[in-house]
Amino acid sequence: MNSPEVKAPMTLSRSRVFILGSVATIFMSGLVVLCAPKKPDLIADSAAPQNAYPDLASNASGDAPTPVGPSSMRGGSPAEKLYGRFCASCHGADGRAQTTMARMMSPSPTNFQVGPWKGEQSVAAIVEVIKNGKGAMPGFAKEITSEVELNAVAEHVLSLRKESAP
Repeated sequence: MNSPEVKAPMTLSRSRVFILGSVATIFMSGLVVLCAPKKPDLIADSAAPQNAYPDLASNASGDAPTPVGPSSMRGGSPAEKLYGRFCASCHGADGRAQTTMARMMSPSPTNFQVGPWKGEQSVAAIVEVIKNGKGAMPGFAKEITSEVELNAVAEHVLSLRKESAP
């Protein structure tokens, strides 16, 4: 009698695991972007009604909002919230560009803390890059439409810069 052949379990090489992990990360990043709520007008409309922010939901008692969503959208200034939503996935919350997404990009995103910066370091120059993109970075002119918000995010980017030690 012939005995049935027993096949060894499939083993994955490190490169295949890396590729599968990268594909899964990119897929999940796309889902996050597709599922993100429309950006509330964080700076320009200071007279907005209480429930104008879709990333906040009422808690069970109904008296105070409970934060919902990524921690980068909670707390902080409006500029920090916009940076957290549109910039931190590549440049990092601290501006060092040491994120999973940044490691997969070529050229790598600018490290705002120590550089080298890939252009002029002024609010106006940074606003242009935010609006129109540069290299692998897409523009965010449709997402961040207010000049006040654009300037605030650019100033936040400049605030991440660390002075070099003498």
